[in-house]
Amino acid sequence: MITVMEVIQELQRVGRSNFIQTFRNAVALEEILLFDQDTADLAGHIAGDLDRIGRTIGRCDSMIAAVAITHGLELVTGNIAHYQRLQPLGYPLALTNWRE
Repeated sequence: MITVMEVIQELQRVGRSNFIQTFRNAVALEEILLFDQDTADLAGHIAGDLDRIGRTIGRCDSMIAAVAITHGLELVTGNIAHYQRLQPLGYPLALTNWRE
């Protein structure tokens, strides 16, 4: 649900709110992974660890990483630099750069 929020926020921000319903219709056909208690706990640990070392990635990115880790999924992103900060801290986050 976090990524859904980010896409809708960006469509609204750039004045393309007329595309929001089209996006919602497309998403309705997909499986949506929820942000549950275990995922929230993990996101809090991730954000806290990154805050402690001064290498924050943003609240939504910590939440997205936690969803991927909780569900054992590979995170496909164009923002590899942010998410690679988790690996040296011991978080088992598999990454793929969609830009390559």
